[in-house]
Amino acid sequence: MTFNQAYSELLVKLPASIINEVWIRLTSRKRNPLSEKEASKINPIVESFLKHEAIKYQKRLMRQRRTQGWPECPTLLPFKEISTIYVADNGTQTDDSTWRDYSLPHNHALVPGHTKNKQIST
Repeated sequence: MTFNQAYSELLVKLPASIINEVWIRLTSRKRNPLSEKEASKINPIVESFLKHEAIKYQKRLMRQRRTQGWPECPTLLPFKEISTIYVADNGTQTDDSTWRDYSLPHNHALVPGHTKNKQIST
């Protein structure tokens, strides 16, 4: 179970557990498994799979580093650090039907077809 020396740059980027897993996956696939002899030589399938695993592993490491550096709750920060709050106005809830005319008395606002000039006679 040894990869070709040409892949040493890629193998340095991966831990031993992933290297073993890659070897097992390449030699025991359902479709087109590689023999140990084929996997030990220079092979474009082996190279592309090692590159894929190295990229995936590096992304996982970056994700772990990023989440460990962030505080769990942003409210724990002092207020001075959160000095500016940006609010995005994307135009939601601007339909006329969602707004109520609060200049009218309560009972007049509920009458359909009512305008400010009409009076309700009871």
